[in-house]
Amino acid sequence: MVQSLASKMILRQTLAAGVGRSSSQALRRASPASLAVVFKNRGALTPIVVAQRAFASATGGSATSSSSSSSSSSSSSSSAAEPAPSSWNCEKCGNQHTEFRFLCSNCGAVMPADYRGVGHYEILGLEPRFVVNPVEVDKAYKDLQRKLHPDRHAQADDRQKELVDIHAARVNQAVSVLRSPLLRAGFWMEMNGLRVLEEDQRMGDAATMMEVMDVNEEIEDAKTEDDIQGLVKTNLAKMADIEKQLESCFKEKDWETARRHLERLQMLTRIQERLDSWSGPQ
Repeated sequence: MVQSLASKMILRQTLAAGVGRSSSQALRRASPASLAVVFKNRGALTPIVVAQRAFASATGGSATSSSSSSSSSSSSSSSAAEPAPSSWNCEKCGNQHTEFRFLCSNCGAVMPADYRGVGHYEILGLEPRFVVNPVEVDKAYKDLQRKLHPDRHAQADDRQKELVDIHAARVNQAVSVLRSPLLRAGFWMEMNGLRVLEEDQRMGDAATMMEVMDVNEEIEDAKTEDDIQGLVKTNLAKMADIEKQLESCFKEKDWETARRHLERLQMLTRIQERLDSWSGPQ
């Protein structure tokens, strides 16, 4: 009885928020307990917030942006946004460099870990553009791995070895962001002064929430690897399409539309993570 009443209430609320009837059917399958909690505490919530909370309850996730998913991009955004120093000076020979470098061009020593004014693209020596070539990212990564390999600095002092470790971690961070469409888009927007992918930001696209619930149920119903691979193919195609749309938004500086695309991309990324971790029918 609780499930029936709660489901009808959710359907009325989500339909009022503009969600299609077929998509809303996914909410009927939420557990009675989770639905009861949502509606017991609904108070004067708006339709979209009710849908958001029902989505979180039914999927076991959250309708808010995840701070953990953006940690790789946001933790370095502040440094990149700071004014660059007038020069980067070698601690060994004092040589001054007008651009950031990992190794001194004069004596070959490891340079200080001063990342002010240096973003992910500059770390890898790539041109700043939203759409990146994965081959270029991998090539830059391998080149820096060779330069910063511990064996190449085995005879260095403790300070130099410490800098190698710090730089290697920073390179890994840049690569993880640029390889991920979601983190790269978030970083791109943050570099343009827009706050995204943070814990207190709540998704406002009810249609996307319904879509995610439907796909989550398909994952739960999957019996074979072929079932999962079909979902993977569809999901990756959706993510690629959003990446193209984001590129257009960034060129036009249409940040509000870009934000909506980014929210959807975040949900699709979570679906992809679940698909990648599928280990068989439950």
